[in-house]
Amino acid sequence: MLIIGEFRHTVDPANRLTVPARYREAIGTDAVLYRAPEGCLFLYSSAEFERVASEARSGKSTLASRAKVRNFFSDAVGATVDRTGRFIIPGDFMTAASLSADVVLLGCANHFEIWNAAEYDEMMKKKESLSDSDYPDVVF
Repeated sequence: MLIIGEFRHTVDPANRLTVPARYREAIGTDAVLYRAPEGCLFLYSSAEFERVASEARSGKSTLASRAKVRNFFSDAVGATVDRTGRFIIPGDFMTAASLSADVVLLGCANHFEIWNAAEYDEMMKKKESLSDSDYPDVVF
């Protein structure tokens, strides 16, 4: 199932966030949160994270490839989704993504991106100034 759409949610005082209802089965109960270099978090199902992780581990073992794997896995943490669709975002992950109460979950095909709502809105304003040349490989 493709994960698509934009969902505005609130993180509660216990750092719990709810997976949109239509995607709860796709994410499952054992999910993975990843600190993305873009300044947001990624939320994967455990199966999808394993697929992405196998790509990160592929190739010849070198100092550089081991550093890449080390960095990749140190930015991930398990997230248990409860029966109501909520999961806890660890405090250091909240800080890394500058998350506060208002967040946006953005469907990105195989995972969600979780953004600070104000930062996401600012990013979307910049999108309005882009031209077709900024999307050379996109076919509609």
